[in-house]
Amino acid sequence: MVKTRDKRVGLMVESLHGYGARILDGIIRWVRANPGWRIAFFDGEPSELPHLVREWQGDGIICTITDEEWLSAAQSRDIPLVNVAGRYPHLTVTNVVGDDRACGRLAADYFLDRGFENFAFVGAVDHRFAGDRSDGFLERIAREGLVGHSISVPLGAEEDLGAQLVQLPRPLAIYCPSDRQAAV
Repeated sequence: MVKTRDKRVGLMVESLHGYGARILDGIIRWVRANPGWRIAFFDGEPSELPHLVREWQGDGIICTITDEEWLSAAQSRDIPLVNVAGRYPHLTVTNVVGDDRACGRLAADYFLDRGFENFAFVGAVDHRFAGDRSDGFLERIAREGLVGHSISVPLGAEEDLGAQLVQLPRPLAIYCPSDRQAAV
């Protein structure tokens, strides 16, 4: 029987923000159940990461692409690159992303099931995922013949939010596209 070489897979997933820790947990569970993988975790200052990925000798990378310079370094390696973040979905790499329109519809269903009749989407829609969540949310509300309001609040400009929300009818169901925006 011929023993195959272990696959060397690099991970560059930010574990301190949102869903990153859950992505890493899922990868680790898969590796434990499927022997033959060796994991290398790319960690360091953002300025160091492009050099690390250029020098590393591995078979593929699972990452949350957040930086153009790092992406360029990774693509120069001619190895499989799997992006598990919603940024840069237009790239010619394998992207694993959620269905953000469905997330918006699920949020609307949650509020509709609880009898709400007044709705607001609150958040900056300058990222694809937020715009898609807003669209799914507001389309679902409109299908019920109800009106949903959209309040675009760029990060750092939240002081105007209270004045806009007080104008809307109560009780009001509010949906934000991300935990960070909801916390504001």
